[in-house]
Amino acid sequence: MMNENINGFFYTIFFVLLVITLYDSFVITKQKELKHLSLLGKYWRTASPGLSFKIPFLSRVDYTVSTAINEQTVHLRLKTKDQVTFELGLNIFYEITENPQFAYKAVYDLDNFNTQIASITTDSAIPIANGVSLEDVFDSKDTITNAAKSALIEYFEQYGIIISKVLSDEPKLPKEVEDSANEVIAAKRKNDAAKYNALAIKTEKVGEALADGESVRIRMEEIGKAREQYASTTASAISMMVKSGVNATDAMNFLARVGDQDALVTASRNSNATILGLGTTGGDAMSSSDVISLIAALGNKPSAQDD
Repeated sequence: MMNENINGFFYTIFFVLLVITLYDSFVITKQKELKHLSLLGKYWRTASPGLSFKIPFLSRVDYTVSTAINEQTVHLRLKTKDQVTFELGLNIFYEITENPQFAYKAVYDLDNFNTQIASITTDSAIPIANGVSLEDVFDSKDTITNAAKSALIEYFEQYGIIISKVLSDEPKLPKEVEDSANEVIAAKRKNDAAKYNALAIKTEKVGEALADGESVRIRMEEIGKAREQYASTTASAISMMVKSGVNATDAMNFLARVGDQDALVTASRNSNATILGLGTTGGDAMSSSDVISLIAALGNKPSAQDD
């Protein structure tokens, strides 16, 4: 009876140990995860998603890491070349490679890669920030972002960490500096607006002057043509009257009287016109009877064709 109890006890112990051993032999890895196993304290292998096996009691799971894309925000406090401090947040998107040959290095070769991401990002951003002025801070954020991404890729590629993307927030300036910068920008914009306004006025005035000059030129040309026509017509009339035996002075006085009469008729048609009394137009004044006699003489004088 005692022997049976002892045998039963050992069977129970054996069964429990067998269950524990079998349980310790299985490694179940979830999707988008990797499990790094060590054997006797040394890295042994990496278990991929699914069911894997390990040596009971001698091996164990050291690390369980995610291979999904993670995001880490690095808050930078930088200084420009004119000694103005500003803050800039960089959002680093990274993932651990699923390649077992490199994946283990992220946790075994690096003590804390998240801290090192922040250190490398800061170290790459400082030289760029120190080389820009305050007014170029917002334009330099892309340069800082690209420099940080290049430095992170170069450093972490050998450790199985993939840097997929780096994004930046808007730089944050101290409130008093931001207010001063806004005032400067507003003043520059007003200055530019004043320059453009002055240029527009100048262009408008120049255009008006050119238009006025062109109008005057055209009017003078037309007046010149009219005077030439009037002079030509007057010369022809005087020549005809002289050929008819009329004295040249009398002919000129006659034509002047005709011109005065035409001016009076034209002015009388304008209700707003003011008509002043006209004197003689030079030379001896001609009476109405003289004019009638001159017209009669012209009518009785034979023409050149009659000769």
